[in-house]
Amino acid sequence: MFYAVAIIATIFASIGHICFKKFALKGKIASLSQLIDWHLVVGTVLFGSSVILSIVALKFIDFSVFYSFTALNYLFISILSKIYLLERIDRKKIIGNLIIILGILVYNL
Repeated sequence: MFYAVAIIATIFASIGHICFKKFALKGKIASLSQLIDWHLVVGTVLFGSSVILSIVALKFIDFSVFYSFTALNYLFISILSKIYLLERIDRKKIIGNLIIILGILVYNL
């Protein structure tokens, strides 16, 4: 169960990063009122939730195992950036993500 919590924490962090990127693409921040943006708020909440879930997971699983799951950020960010930022996933990224998945499997088995 706590492996699932670690994966959910990683997913929340990845979505938070996508929200931060969407906010950053909006341009300069001319005033403090521009910081009240749903991308920034949602990104901050998800990223903060990721930290809390990570702490919960770390109480029950080894740090080295938990940290290997954080490598899934690369996979989740690639997928989410393709969907929400319309970024291209080239052959190198696909191969890299497959190697990351293989590495996580080898490390944790």
